[in-house]
Amino acid sequence: MHLFQPSLLIIGKVAAGARRLLIWITVTCGLLIVATWNLDGPALWWDEGWTLSVARNWVESGHYGRMRDGQKARPGLEASFTTTLPVGAIMRVLGVGVWQGRLFGALCAVATILLLAAMADRIYNRRIAIATIIVALLLTPHPVVHPFLLGRRVLAEMPMLTYLMIGYFCLWWALNGRWIALAPAILVLAIAWISKAQTAPFLLTSLIASMLVALLGRQWRVAGVFAVVAAGVVTGAPRIAQGVYSRLVDPSLPPDPTMGLIETVAVVIDPWSADRCAAKPDAVRPVGAVRHTVGSLETLAGARLRCAR
Repeated sequence: MHLFQPSLLIIGKVAAGARRLLIWITVTCGLLIVATWNLDGPALWWDEGWTLSVARNWVESGHYGRMRDGQKARPGLEASFTTTLPVGAIMRVLGVGVWQGRLFGALCAVATILLLAAMADRIYNRRIAIATIIVALLLTPHPVVHPFLLGRRVLAEMPMLTYLMIGYFCLWWALNGRWIALAPAILVLAIAWISKAQTAPFLLTSLIASMLVALLGRQWRVAGVFAVVAAGVVTGAPRIAQGVYSRLVDPSLPPDPTMGLIETVAVVIDPWSADRCAAKPDAVRPVGAVRHTVGSLETLAGARLRCAR
């Protein structure tokens, strides 16, 4: 009987692995269907227009930047190249359009949720991984920051989180003795650093805090890994950004700063409640010349209403 026992054990492990793979495939397909449904339905945001215009110019003419009165101009307020270039790459394959431009963010939203669940599975267990997916999808503080709603926009938030999770996975492997993952961890975390400026303080804090905890526990190897990754990210991120932009942007183009942003700045006390802002005009306090801008917007809105009538 014992001769057949190893074969039964192998069959049991293979069956368990197949069930686990089937679960992950089912979850992935479900997330992809929800994330990519009606991508071109919602109207474009102002931020999306910047990134999509630069990506389109790069695809159609090879110019990474804006077109100003028919003339080539330097990039402006588009997302980092870590978002703009993948968006442009998808446009090269699938064509230029709204849903093509938003596809990369939607895929990043799905990847981020799956990577979070996979990390929770490795640190804890499968139940915690499933709970992580439920929390990510059902317990967001506001609909605007829901991973699917945010990921369906051409913004840098979801790509940044995807890069961050991939970098943490590489760091996890490096901490478990796979030293070959150390360089990818530094590279991908540096890309996450470049993707959004808000990433830097949180990423650096996580690495330094982990290093200090390892030092207190006299885990010198672990502390060394965190120190090397932190130093590599801090020194590597600006060099990567400078190197890539020097190849993307034509240095012969004159500087073309974006004007007028300071004149349209307002401090919003409660950004989530439009009703409260309408009931309490003091909730939005003009700064600088924003009063003139608000007046212009009111005039424009009135003109549009008259045209509609």
